[in-house]
Amino acid sequence: MYKNPIKLFYIIIKEQNKKDAESKILILENQIKFLEKEREMLKVNTDSKIQLEIKKIEELKGNS
Repeated sequence: MYKNPIKLFYIIIKEQNKKDAESKILILENQIKFLEKEREMLKVNTDSKIQLEIKKIEELKGNS
């Protein structure tokens, strides 16, 4: 197919590097999605704790 084996080798390496890069991009995109979900869960957890503390303060104010 190709008369120049060095050029063929270069094309094969280039394609493999492209596939490796695409694979790494997918991995990073999945990590970003995971971290975004984790951040949202932490935010919800923090908001819940804040609401609980506000409720405690309001109860203490009501008792005094």
